[in-house]
Amino acid sequence: MSRMSLKTLQKLRKDFLNQPNCSALFFLRAAKLGSRPFLWAKNEKGKFKPVTWKQAATKVSHLALGLKKMGLKKGDRVVILSENRPEWFIADMAVMTAGGISVPVYTTNTSANHQHVIKDCDAHFAIVSTIPLAEKMMKAAIDSFWKMKMICIEKPDIQQTGVVEIDSWEEVLRLGKKEEARIHGSKAVNDAATQDDIACLIYTSGTGGAPKGVMLTHKNLLSNMSAALELVRDAGFDIYQERFFSVLPLSHAYEHTIGELLAVGLGAEISYLSAMDKLLPDMQQVKPTVMVAVPRLFEVVKMRMNQTMKHKGKLVNRLYNLSIELGEKQAKGGKFTLKEALQNWFVNRTIRHKIREVFGDRIRAFVAGGAPLGEDIGLFFTSLRMPILQGYGQTECSPIISCNMASNNDTSTVGYPGYGVEVKFALDGEILVKSDSVMKGYWNNPKATEATVDASGWLHTGDIGVLDEQGRIRITDRKKDIIVNSGGDNISPLRVESIMTLCPEISQCMVYGDKQPHLVALVVPSADFIASWAKENHVAPDLAVLKDNAQFVADLYKVVEKANEHLSVIEKVRKIIVPAEPFSVENEMMTPTLKVRRNQIKTVYGEKLLALYGKKGGATGGAALPKK
Repeated sequence: MSRMSLKTLQKLRKDFLNQPNCSALFFLRAAKLGSRPFLWAKNEKGKFKPVTWKQAATKVSHLALGLKKMGLKKGDRVVILSENRPEWFIADMAVMTAGGISVPVYTTNTSANHQHVIKDCDAHFAIVSTIPLAEKMMKAAIDSFWKMKMICIEKPDIQQTGVVEIDSWEEVLRLGKKEEARIHGSKAVNDAATQDDIACLIYTSGTGGAPKGVMLTHKNLLSNMSAALELVRDAGFDIYQERFFSVLPLSHAYEHTIGELLAVGLGAEISYLSAMDKLLPDMQQVKPTVMVAVPRLFEVVKMRMNQTMKHKGKLVNRLYNLSIELGEKQAKGGKFTLKEALQNWFVNRTIRHKIREVFGDRIRAFVAGGAPLGEDIGLFFTSLRMPILQGYGQTECSPIISCNMASNNDTSTVGYPGYGVEVKFALDGEILVKSDSVMKGYWNNPKATEATVDASGWLHTGDIGVLDEQGRIRITDRKKDIIVNSGGDNISPLRVESIMTLCPEISQCMVYGDKQPHLVALVVPSADFIASWAKENHVAPDLAVLKDNAQFVADLYKVVEKANEHLSVIEKVRKIIVPAEPFSVENEMMTPTLKVRRNQIKTVYGEKLLALYGKKGGATGGAALPKK
């Protein structure tokens, strides 16, 4: 595979920044690439089959014309509710092509979440994939007495109502095709929107309070793609050569900009994950070169690989551990002895090669964003010749702010600011960002906009950080999450939680202690810890029951104690409680982007956490740790 030349990079930047809108860039690429494969998805026989660039462009045009015929006007909002699939791309691009604003929402959203979105942004169009998802959206509309035209990608076996008008995907495509014949043209007005018009409205996942709609213009998105080009070139990517593997929901700003729009800009192919439990089989089939994901996915993959290798026999296990040990040494800048160099040569051609084959054997790099990546996870994958490039961004910045470079990758940082992205630090260490990628504002919420983007155009990220000696950003905490204990000490909960969850026995952790003498925590044990402990003690592996088992909690305390050895006196967790269930999107203790909802958790467990200090409230599963 070739590496992008500087001349190509400069041409790409010109392509991106000179387009009137995102759909114009898509049609530019489709005109060149024509019959080449573009969007790959698994068919009924379990095989990935492509939609070509030409086929995708035709469907985008027809859907755009169909939407306009149905009454869609410039600036109208269209909700997209679907799992990742070719139709998601076609829907998104068609809405932009018609001059509308796409509003991606998560498939995990409740009907109440949908109610908030459709009413907040005044959306009267929705494109929905499956019947269960359509029923959720319909309930939201009916409960709100909200008139809506809903287009179902799969056969809409749902009864019409006076509130919701239902049409099938194929019907709207046919309508658009007829309109195309009537106007004697195949191009759906893809110049309907200018760079300053809103392209999409992405609702923040809302760790506290109701989600806000982030207005991202075509200029925001095109400039953000441009900001990533140095990263792309440094990682060895080239135009018309790559295959992106779409895993992160397209309703996530990272996947929308990188996994969809940047892929289009590079003339790359996109393959869609069929199901999360098919991750590795799908990768072996599609052989991607790049994948964007949240750190939690990499953590799970690492854990499963370690478990698998334990059962492969002593020799394989020794080679596996050696490959990681040598790879981590090299990643940290260590020099090999002659013996180690020979060993590294051998494991590179044996165990590492076999492991890369499990991932399709073409991965140039993984990109991690949306949450902090544990340094151990980054080193693990880098040691296996599949580097994770940790990036940093916010939906409000379209979203890329910075990312590590493959040639100088340090997963303890979030890398260098992108091209055209200015970064400075407030007196309290808050990271401030200014670029053409910074949002137009929050939809219908000028007060929140003014609180986030100042009069000079600087985005106040709410993150605390520093620049290292090489100019890379290192994030230390969230400004609003900093704990100030009763002694006036500032404590980073992120640092404490990261050290706790480095222990394989701990899956999740949230520390607490603002205005208190010491820290306490909610600790969720890992599934492996629960299973092994239950087996040894001849009880059912039921966390809801085990949380009240004194011996179970005591043994989990021992793990916490070990983690405390790596923390200062004020950072040590002195008491814990075990919740009845892990934090999840379903119980609303995590956002759809897998960030912990601290306020929600405090609402549920606040009294029990206070009780650990001997204050009002009931508690289970908590006891003092030995004072250090």
